[in-house]
Amino acid sequence: MAKVVMKLYATLVAFLDLQLFAEAGTVTNTSTGSVNSYTGVATTSQDLRPGFDGHNYYNGTFLANARPYLIYGQLGKKEALPKNKSMTKEWHRWNKLAGLSQLPEGVIPEGQKLKETVLTGTIAQYGTYVTISDVLQMRSVDPVVQGATEELGAAASLTMEELTRTVLMANTNVLYGTVLKADGTVVGQATSRADMVTKLHATAGNHCELDTTIINLGQTILQTALAPFYSNQEYVAVIHPMVTFDLREDPDWIDVHKYAAPNAIFNGEIGKLHGVRFVQSTVAPIIEVESGNNSSKLALTMIFGKDAFGIIDPEGGSMQTIMHDKHEIGGPLDQFSTVGCKVETATKILYPERMITLVTSLSKADLVEANAVAA
Repeated sequence: MAKVVMKLYATLVAFLDLQLFAEAGTVTNTSTGSVNSYTGVATTSQDLRPGFDGHNYYNGTFLANARPYLIYGQLGKKEALPKNKSMTKEWHRWNKLAGLSQLPEGVIPEGQKLKETVLTGTIAQYGTYVTISDVLQMRSVDPVVQGATEELGAAASLTMEELTRTVLMANTNVLYGTVLKADGTVVGQATSRADMVTKLHATAGNHCELDTTIINLGQTILQTALAPFYSNQEYVAVIHPMVTFDLREDPDWIDVHKYAAPNAIFNGEIGKLHGVRFVQSTVAPIIEVESGNNSSKLALTMIFGKDAFGIIDPEGGSMQTIMHDKHEIGGPLDQFSTVGCKVETATKILYPERMITLVTSLSKADLVEANAVAA
């Protein structure tokens, strides 16, 4: 008897399709603003302009929102995580052994201990969605679902980029720039972010922009640590456009079009200097640092050797757009549909010695806003 009841229940569930009664959230976008689908509380706004009145003409083409280059993701080592293998990825790395020693004749030497380091990274899921009323979708002259899909994809990509950047900002292999007076006299090399701010404010005109000296030193430190190159004996750095302004004045700077074939450059690559190829991103960290009563914006330019960090790419968890039309989720009267986007990801620094962060000031700091929180 119990089996018969369960079978009837399963049949009833399939018939009713319980997705009809799924939650759509408290914000359903409508032709006049938004409404809470369950309480009926409405908000009238001009956030969406469906153009029902037809008073004004336009050609149906939307102005494109600015999209940042997605940079960090292309520089990391992609690590697969198969389905049903937990949410945590392990990396195992053998510790380096000491060099060989001279053998005393006839004497067995003491052996070395073999050790390994285990690193772990745990993925997390991120997502968001928008709810669109049936009236808005059917009557608007604009492609609402298409627009929502495009903007959700852009938001997801930017989120992944910022998540990776935040992890990389925690790297402790840091090189601080040398603060100079307005006449070029050396004030001294900063020893911390706060110390750099103190030195910058000690005398009017003090500055510490990214220059050839600190890039050369950063590149040399990576070479000394035997950090592997990406290609052609070169490392890769991610730089903010406002920092690029300071660097391009260097006479040794080489623009990307002068050396690279189109299929051999990184997304966003702009040029190279002293064995470092530079890719530009508005996501590159600009932080606000306080010291006493003073504060300054500082730039964090990261130089990477190959495989310095890993990005977990879980099977089945890559970026996906999810659509539920009004017949699936729109309640008993098919009143709304949803468009969503979700992704699973995680970033882990694998070799801290293969990346170095250059901390400098900006000559045009007043033209840029901080875009990251100092760790």
